[in-house]
Amino acid sequence: MSIDEVKVVGVGWGKTGTSSLGKALKILGFDRHVSYSPELVMMLKKGRVDDVLARLENFNAMEDWPFPLMYQSIDQHFPNAKFVLTERDPEKRMTSYQGHVQREDSAAKRNSLLGIGPRIKEQIKAYRLRRIRKYIYGFKEPDLHPEEMIALYKKHNMEVRNYFKDRPQKLLIVNWENGDGWNELCGFLELSEPAEEFPHLKDRRKFSS
Repeated sequence: MSIDEVKVVGVGWGKTGTSSLGKALKILGFDRHVSYSPELVMMLKKGRVDDVLARLENFNAMEDWPFPLMYQSIDQHFPNAKFVLTERDPEKRMTSYQGHVQREDSAAKRNSLLGIGPRIKEQIKAYRLRRIRKYIYGFKEPDLHPEEMIALYKKHNMEVRNYFKDRPQKLLIVNWENGDGWNELCGFLELSEPAEEFPHLKDRRKFSS
């Protein structure tokens, strides 16, 4: 399969290895790539699905938010799209996410002490971030609701599996921590495996996003 003939869409939640997926796709030649986009999340929140899909015309690979929220629309709009569900142990994923939120919020607090201009900018950024979290997860502070978050995470993964259950050729399910890598991804995309080592990014030695 030619890279020009397909769009690859990561539909796993953050902190399941989405950054590793994005880097791997770039190595394979998917150079028109988009990752987490607050702008696209807010467009989707406002119901502008068609506008988001129009933006995606220019990309051949995407992962992280908002794409796990709109995989059905992407599937219907781009018939040649293929989907990758990155999974991770739910408790490990939640712990990683809590650390991410704490670092994110701590950085915002530090920056807010720099002066009136940066303080206002950080307040706007923090407000927008809370709105995004509320839209995606249902909580402005999702790190404080681990049980509910784990249940939502499992529900999402099951919904993705059920959506593609009659079209297994459209969905790849991987867990990088369990040893999945080039063999699974390249087999799914019908591409040759590169010589470069599979990119396990972040998380002290492996990954956290």
